[in-house]
Amino acid sequence: MTAARDAVDEANATLGAALSTMDVPADLEVVLGGIQLELLRLGDALDGDGEAPSSARIRRVLAENPLPPELPPGFSVSAGFNSAVGLIKLARMTTVRASRTVTGGAAEYLSVLADLLLASAARIDREEQRQVPLGVCGGVVGPTEWSH
Repeated sequence: MTAARDAVDEANATLGAALSTMDVPADLEVVLGGIQLELLRLGDALDGDGEAPSSARIRRVLAENPLPPELPPGFSVSAGFNSAVGLIKLARMTTVRASRTVTGGAAEYLSVLADLLLASAARIDREEQRQVPLGVCGGVVGPTEWSH
């Protein structure tokens, strides 16, 4: 097994853990579940058994779930309000690591997937923040541009 295959398998396992939290909206659960199958195909392709999946489907999903125009301060290091956000962000970092070790279609797929995972984490985090009443945790949760 290669380092890239290991990273792809790790990202896939982390996505599975995120989905198991039951904190992922149903529509994203379907998308991320499909991505898990594509990551299995990508892992096989990295081992020389088949072709890397196309990034076209992920680009379509990303167009429907774009990154917010401005991420909240600290989002890149925050674990989010729930486990799913933290696990999806971990899967993103593992995906970024894998993308640095491959070329061609596999690198493009992983790069676009990293963007989709960040957009997914941001969406789940934003939706979760909307459900948390202000003042929870002794005032730790304060008003943000996303808590409308």
